[in-house]
Amino acid sequence: MNYEYNLEACRTGCPNYGLKWSCPPFSKVYDKLSEGYKYAYILIFSTSMDKYMDIKNKYLAIKAANSTLKSEIEKISRKIEEDQGGYALLSGSCRLCKPCNKKLGKPCKKPDKMRYSMEATYLDVSSISKELLGHELKWYTKNCLPEYTSTVCTILVNNKLNSQIISNLL
Repeated sequence: MNYEYNLEACRTGCPNYGLKWSCPPFSKVYDKLSEGYKYAYILIFSTSMDKYMDIKNKYLAIKAANSTLKSEIEKISRKIEEDQGGYALLSGSCRLCKPCNKKLGKPCKKPDKMRYSMEATYLDVSSISKELLGHELKWYTKNCLPEYTSTVCTILVNNKLNSQIISNLL
């Protein structure tokens, strides 16, 4: 984990930096969040962009695909977290309150439900996905859709999860 590199990437590349309680520099480091948990399960949801070809604006197509994936993976991650007494690192910044109270100079309204993303805890999600799971993350570039898009979450738990638990949720 390269804390300084990831912090700088967030500071210079993310519009949420310093504006959401779930984002750097307010987020916690993965090593601290994972203390007390034995296992980290990584979930990746992916979809082919072919399914979104009817949306003419490519940027809106990728937004629609990512929104669908994030909604589904968050539902499942939070359910596993709840059932197993764990903690989920979700995909992207927290979306529970709009706007985030940080933008209003106020404390978080839902600190017990607010979750960080893997990126916000200074993990290199692209490397983790590729090196541990053999899944390369693809990115949208101006007017050019990737072949597929993916979203990634981690669930920290103390009990081993069996495939039946996850398949029941899917």
